[in-house]
Amino acid sequence: MKCIRTASVKHVLTEAKKEQLKQEFERDLWQIRTELSQLEFQLQRALKAIKNTTSYAEVQKKYKNEIKQREERADSLEFRMNQLISLPLGTELGMGNTEIILDLKEGDKWIAEDANVAIIIKDGLIAEIRESEKKENDKLV
Repeated sequence: MKCIRTASVKHVLTEAKKEQLKQEFERDLWQIRTELSQLEFQLQRALKAIKNTTSYAEVQKKYKNEIKQREERADSLEFRMNQLISLPLGTELGMGNTEIILDLKEGDKWIAEDANVAIIIKDGLIAEIRESEKKENDKLV
């Protein structure tokens, strides 16, 4: 019998993983900065084209909101990059969840529903599959 479960995926922080994540953060940061430059340029063009009209403030507000969102994302990325740099090697980083299929047969040990299954990845290879006692409980008591 096959059973579908949710498992968390965690990567062990190695030098290679640290460098990969740093490069991803830098690439995303470069992309955001490029978008910011484009938005600033588009804002100037749009405002120049609609001088002294009633939609001037509306267009300016729209662009400023987009710029603010990008700046907040850039700040968040910079914070995450600084956190990454300070993390010691061997730290387990939660990278999301995945659905797994368990192949069950009579006599197998049952994994309780409130147990958390974790897949530990190190340098792109599955290093360990863990079953913890309890999932983090988000329910109100």
